[in-house]
Amino acid sequence: MSEMGILWIGKKVEITLEEEILRDVWFPATVVEDLGNSRFLVEYTELQRVSIDHRHILPSTPQFTVTSFGLLKKWMLFMILGSGVE
Repeated sequence: MSEMGILWIGKKVEITLEEEILRDVWFPATVVEDLGNSRFLVEYTELQRVSIDHRHILPSTPQFTVTSFGLLKKWMLFMILGSGVE
């Protein structure tokens, strides 16, 4: 387990690379090794590995399925019609 406690070997994460052109792009990756000093070796795409600072790593976005759109419909009606939606 890393010193941060939320990143460990095998953890699915998202990373942004330090290159200027890719700075706003996030890639799915897997933590391969804790290198110490807040740096991690991660694997992204097909067998590409990079050493990256913890500031460029986020936990993976949770996956879930929506089974009901009731709240969304109420929110949309509220935004269109204003208050009074039940």
